[in-house]
Amino acid sequence: MIDTYTLCDLNTWARKQHYSFYREFDQPYFNICCELDAGTLYKYCRDRDLSFLDAYLYLTMSAANEVENFRFRMVKDEVRIYQQTAISVTQLAEDQTIRFSDIPYSSNFEDFSQKSLQAKKHAISRPFMSDTFTETQAILNTIYMSVIPWISFTSFSHATHGGGNNGIPRIVIGKMKKDDYKMPLSLDVHHALMDGLHVGQFVQDIQSRFDQPERWL
Repeated sequence: MIDTYTLCDLNTWARKQHYSFYREFDQPYFNICCELDAGTLYKYCRDRDLSFLDAYLYLTMSAANEVENFRFRMVKDEVRIYQQTAISVTQLAEDQTIRFSDIPYSSNFEDFSQKSLQAKKHAISRPFMSDTFTETQAILNTIYMSVIPWISFTSFSHATHGGGNNGIPRIVIGKMKKDDYKMPLSLDVHHALMDGLHVGQFVQDIQSRFDQPERWL
């Protein structure tokens, strides 16, 4: 997993005051829930026997990489801008408990699908708390993603603890409604690193990819 990054010059950064203000909040993340129209993407995958799950995970990852603020991470008193970000996705094991699978960044959908399958097999073959789990907690150039295909939600909140102020975005995708193909999307992002404008850019980008799957898959 490539973890190349540059440092943000905090003295010249336009968000310098926003960063200083929000980073000290007890709960500095803000959440936005919206709906994506997945109709075109779903039909494209169905007609070509492609994994719809892999397709929307891949497009979500690629869209997030296009918005620079989604690649910002905080480490002590520095802000890193990673060259690229991977995703960490929840998987359901045979015992009906979750695991976390880390899927490296890929610029190619076929390659991503292969890596996704390998990551899933690796994750569900191990206990939840393992050496792999401990090692992956140190990865910063990732985005935490959960898939809840049983529920079409309108709001969402995460379990949190005292740490986690490194700025890693958290994305949740819910059940697609078969009558209108609308799919809920929840985003938790650190307010010291981005505003609603950046979330809006991401949502517009991912919707554009959903609408034109032939360009990206």
